[in-house]
Amino acid sequence: MEIKKIISIWSILVFSILAIGNRFATAEEPSHVEAMAAATEKFKINIKGTFASNCSWCHGKFGMKAGKGPQLAGTELTLEQTIERISNGKSGMMPPYLKVLGKEKVEALANYIKMLPGQK
Repeated sequence: MEIKKIISIWSILVFSILAIGNRFATAEEPSHVEAMAAATEKFKINIKGTFASNCSWCHGKFGMKAGKGPQLAGTELTLEQTIERISNGKSGMMPPYLKVLGKEKVEALANYIKMLPGQK
């Protein structure tokens, strides 16, 4: 009888932890996931893969958090300035990506960044 109570309590505890953890995980997702889906649909480019292999080294959580580079969500740069920054980089801070990615992917990434919700 005592074992059944322990198992029941343990099951409730595990379920609660999973439910709470899942709630917090999904609370963060829509912010960049929706922007990523919209940019992928619009440009027919794998934004997730392109960002992960080129940008995530410096810009955390798909642009939602700062890393070695600044947070991209909520950038004050215009779309044109964002395209310019990705294309030509920033001296001593960020390498240029136009030759690496090509114009289409640069524009897709810039649009994705501008679609991110502003978070400071």
